[in-house]
Amino acid sequence: QWQGIDVRYARRRGPNGADRAIVDLVAGADDPRTLTVVTSDAWLRTSVLELGASVEGAGTFRTRLDQPR
Repeated sequence: QWQGIDVRYARRRGPNGADRAIVDLVAGADDPRTLTVVTSDAWLRTSVLELGASVEGAGTFRTRLDQPR
C-alpha cells in the first residue's frame, strides 16, 4: 500500500543501536539523497542530513498516514 517504504528492525543492542543501524544504511546507500528518514531524534536527524538524506518528523509522518488516500 505504501510504495517505497522500507521497514527494518535493529539487530544491534544497546543505546542508539537502531539509530546507528539507520546511519549505516544511509551511509551505504548508492544515493542517500533519494532517502527520507522518519525520526524525531536530534542526533539521528543531524547524522543522516550530513550524509545527504532527507528527514521527516515522526509527527508529520503520522499525520500523513492518517490522511485518506
